[in-house]
Amino acid sequence: MRSCSTPTPTRARSRRTCEALECLEPAGWLLANVGAFGVSDPLVEAIGETLATASGAQILALRVPFARNVILVARRGTPPPRPGTPNWFVPVLAEQLGPLEVPGTWRLFEPLETAPLSDDLNPVEALQARSLERGWRR
Repeated sequence: MRSCSTPTPTRARSRRTCEALECLEPAGWLLANVGAFGVSDPLVEAIGETLATASGAQILALRVPFARNVILVARRGTPPPRPGTPNWFVPVLAEQLGPLEVPGTWRLFEPLETAPLSDDLNPVEALQARSLERGWRR
């Protein structure tokens, strides 16, 4: 079991790993938790853009309120739901959770020409260091 403070291994943040979306069933979900300080964090941007480029799909980044976490959401063959739209919650859940919902920050990543991370170029440790430096300056 990984400790909460242990970063995701470098091998799990490469373009090849992000291509795993192809292994999902149609409309299947892929969720990734990234330890970061927001949706514009350098690490979130690199992983989100790599996942979008490798999968050819939009990637939704959701900042978890009151935590140092961002969840990346991908779906095979269909865009992820956007916060605030009718398909964001299952109706039964929306009725129960609506009053308790804490507004968060979100962002969409679109595919790029080239992925920022690859098996040959994966400066994740440097990105994590930049993320922590930004967080300490807040």
